[in-house]
Amino acid sequence: MLKGIRENVKYFYVLLVMIAISFVLWGVALPPRESAVYVAEIGDKGITIKDFRMAFERARDNLRGEQFDEEMRRELKKAVLNTLIWENVLLISARDMGLTVTDKELRNAIVNNPHFMRDGLFCSDTYFKVLSINRLTPEMFEASLRQQLLSLEMTRLIGSVVSLNHLPLKEISGKETEITDEIKQLVLSVQRRAAMEAYISSVKQQMNIRVNMDLILPDWTG
Repeated sequence: MLKGIRENVKYFYVLLVMIAISFVLWGVALPPRESAVYVAEIGDKGITIKDFRMAFERARDNLRGEQFDEEMRRELKKAVLNTLIWENVLLISARDMGLTVTDKELRNAIVNNPHFMRDGLFCSDTYFKVLSINRLTPEMFEASLRQQLLSLEMTRLIGSVVSLNHLPLKEISGKETEITDEIKQLVLSVQRRAAMEAYISSVKQQMNIRVNMDLILPDWTG
């Protein structure tokens, strides 16, 4: 049981990391259909093949050292696409709820990012250098970061409905006295993932979502 929980949590964390490192802008507003082709369309937003490739390459880089066969590559592509769809669903939901990220919150996220620090303090030169290496302008990065913060806030709100008081902890170990903090956090993470999946599934049913898998499978191998 515990092994299964750990495997599920690892998968959930992979998805969250992929969201955090993607640097892919929120799907752009859909132009007339004849002028563009999208991997996926979520409501009034679309994920372009360029968006998908950028996210896939960053996810693959993050798993550097892993041996990828064709089946693993296909599964990673599916996971990346699902993550991008999830992110857009969360962002649309946040927009509909009127949630926003203030300029102060955005600034705090930037200046407290360890990747932009030198000797423990925010360094603007380092900030611009990191963005340049990733082929990003400050405007692109800050727009993407604002959306990531919104996505994380929605994730937090959805996960907040789950508490340890309502988890079946006794069923896992048999004795509540033997339940460690690690087990509690693992179970809590799995339950929060389940809550997230249930929410996303419910919202997706109310949205007009179209996916064109032929654009990435099997023709494009990355």
